[in-house]
Amino acid sequence: MLELARTRAAFAAKQEGEVAVSKASLVPPFPPRATQLQHLLLREARICMRDTALAPWHFGSALLSGLLLAATYYHLPHDLVGVISRLGLMFAIQCLLGMQSLQSLMSWRDGHTGFVREQSAGYYFTLPFVLAKVAVDFLFLRVGPPLLFGLILYPVAGLHEGRIMVFLQAIILTSASSSSFCLAMGSLSPRSAIGLPLAVLMILIFLLFGGVMLAGAPSWVGWVSFYHTSYRMLAANELTNASFRFNPKGVDKEFDAIPGEEWMRLLNLDTKSNTENVTILIGWIIFFTACSWVALAVSQRFRR
Repeated sequence: MLELARTRAAFAAKQEGEVAVSKASLVPPFPPRATQLQHLLLREARICMRDTALAPWHFGSALLSGLLLAATYYHLPHDLVGVISRLGLMFAIQCLLGMQSLQSLMSWRDGHTGFVREQSAGYYFTLPFVLAKVAVDFLFLRVGPPLLFGLILYPVAGLHEGRIMVFLQAIILTSASSSSFCLAMGSLSPRSAIGLPLAVLMILIFLLFGGVMLAGAPSWVGWVSFYHTSYRMLAANELTNASFRFNPKGVDKEFDAIPGEEWMRLLNLDTKSNTENVTILIGWIIFFTACSWVALAVSQRFRR
């Protein structure tokens, strides 16, 4: 319809003897970027609240998974079984957060056609759209559901007392990193049939590189996955400044308790400050958001 309107305007101008109107002058001017961002934020918030399959699914799955994991890992002991169970719990948390974020990819692909039309019509630039998408997704879906999940799981599982705030901070940033990654995959993929399976595959690879299953791998492998930082943050929050009895089953011998720091060393999980871990996770979020912006901007330029 826009191309038809342009053609008609050019034809009318020519018929009236006016100077030919250039194609660039027919493109409507963009509103100020602040206005674009404001309206996009309000619209994305309305879409998120009205979508019956988005927020209810995130909160419902967070509630259900929190109850299931709390029942499975009820009051973990401070012994060898407790260490192994804690490491498995951290991996299960990351898997749940990663799979939950895939809904954001589907939601983004549903609105991609509208974005192409509106951006081509001159309603807004690509960057305000991406920032509004990420901001609303974070505020509505990456804070509330992880908080609900963590507040249920942490006390019931008997995790390290007094450190729940670091735990909640870690799972919120993990969820936001996974969501921004899915947004980048949706921006890079031409169709949902390609983007969704590829995003699932990449998340599984990131999970493999992010835990302790590659304990003997080179240290640089961990930097490939953003889950490595969140896993290290969760494990350090739970194991450091704690002591665990070494009581392997079938061995009738008393062993000295092993501190959590030694378990971290044995698992090749280097310890970093929480500030450094948070900074790295925020850096991943910014990186994936920038990838989304570049991918959408380049695709729109090729369409013109």
